[in-house]
Amino acid sequence: MKSFNFQVPTEVIFGVDTIEQIGEIGNRYGKKAMIVTGGTSAKKSGLIDRVVTLLNKNNIDVVVFDEVTPNPLAKTVRDGVSIVKKENCDFIIGLGGGSAMDASKAIAFSSFSDADILDFFPKGKFAEEGPKGSLPLIAVTTTAGTGSEANKIAVITDQDSNRKCGLKTPYAYPTVAIIDPKLTLSVPPEVTAATGLDVFYHALEAFVSRKASVFTEMCSIEAMKLVVKSLETAVKEGSNLEAREDMAWANTLAGIAIDLAGTVAIHGTSHPISAYFNSQHGKALSAVAPTFLKYHYQADISKFAKIAEILGCTDANLTDEEKAAKSSEYLIKLLESVGMRITLTDLGVTEDMVETLTNNSFETMTGAIGNTPGKIEYEDMYRLYKESL
Repeated sequence: MKSFNFQVPTEVIFGVDTIEQIGEIGNRYGKKAMIVTGGTSAKKSGLIDRVVTLLNKNNIDVVVFDEVTPNPLAKTVRDGVSIVKKENCDFIIGLGGGSAMDASKAIAFSSFSDADILDFFPKGKFAEEGPKGSLPLIAVTTTAGTGSEANKIAVITDQDSNRKCGLKTPYAYPTVAIIDPKLTLSVPPEVTAATGLDVFYHALEAFVSRKASVFTEMCSIEAMKLVVKSLETAVKEGSNLEAREDMAWANTLAGIAIDLAGTVAIHGTSHPISAYFNSQHGKALSAVAPTFLKYHYQADISKFAKIAEILGCTDANLTDEEKAAKSSEYLIKLLESVGMRITLTDLGVTEDMVETLTNNSFETMTGAIGNTPGKIEYEDMYRLYKESL
């Protein structure tokens, strides 16, 4: 067994109705909070009002910043930081899915300095040293998707350069994560499917990663099993609380796994797609993942065989290599079961964009590409895009 170390400093509060504790938790960090959210679904469901009421009952004043969009923009972060400083907020509450988590993290650590958000990302003037601190952040996730509520990763889109920039810093860890599966009951089927598949890819990629350890492998395997067990039910029976609990826990486990082991070329391919086409993250991943498994399983036959087994390939007469070769086929079955068998063409990608996307992936996603088992050359990424059309 190889040596490894890990740190997950976020306090995780998991369970049905744990949102009721937010006022008490908030009191630890001050008397004025800014809620960072996308606003639409949280407003419709009454969740924003509910959280504001819980905070007010604990004598906490609240500013609501509801301008977060999918694939949150650097401009949005700047606007949020400006309000935090103007209003003298003591702490941040990220409320929503992955985009709200990313934006709230970036606002929290950017508010701690006078630097621009992009200064901290690759090619920025503070890229090497990173942020120096962060305001306290309470992450309240309403989807089972990114696992961002318990990791140190923030992803922001620079619209001016079509770059989707990822940053890992200890100051992106939320101080507290409230994971209340009840908050996911109203998530529509398509979003449930797309975010749930993001969970699966996080787990899969961390599992095959060059940086995987026995600890991350344990998290990844359990997360993949939970997704296979419960995603279809969560999509087709949205009010099934047991399925929602399974997906919420899988999300957290997979988030911890990628925090420690990182992602690989599936994410390395998908981020440029989201940057250029503003595609929903889980859809972009689902368009390329089967092609990745089809061509890359030989990089680690035993692990890809395990993935195939988790996906339902249980024929005892097959060798590990034969199972691994079927991993793409069995992933497609999972995608079909939740209505997510899509292509890059469905997302608006055309063949004349393949070279641009490949170049962008090598400019912005070198970490994920380098973390991929085996070897990924330019022509491999080009083929991955082209054959996913």
